[in-house]
Amino acid sequence: MDARRALVALNDEWRSLAVRGAPGWGRREPALAAASDLAGVLALIRAQPDPVLAALLRLGAAGDRLAHRVVLQTMLGKLVLLCTGRPDLLPEAISELWLAIAEYPLARRPRPSPRTWRGRSSGGCRAPNRSGR
Repeated sequence: MDARRALVALNDEWRSLAVRGAPGWGRREPALAAASDLAGVLALIRAQPDPVLAALLRLGAAGDRLAHRVVLQTMLGKLVLLCTGRPDLLPEAISELWLAIAEYPLARRPRPSPRTWRGRSSGGCRAPNRSGR
């Protein structure tokens, strides 16, 4: 799948998901209690990224794929920026990011800073610097 089709598919999917509420997440994860819908969850991530991302990763680890999809949506824009100049690598980078989210070692790293995923999820998108690295 080329980069444009991948992004269109993900954005179309997000538009259909975004009309849903946050499915009882606030009852299970206090960090998500203030969000009544997925837009509210994204706003909480911007305000308090560590506890909200950790809550979503816990929900995802328990089988809630929508929680992992919210984390992916949060990071998708940055991933596109990383792949500027190498759009052919974006579909692979998206796959790598999904795996990094799904396999995130929350017990070992309880503060899930997106910076810790950068190496895994960039999929080689970044152009080498002038020295070739």
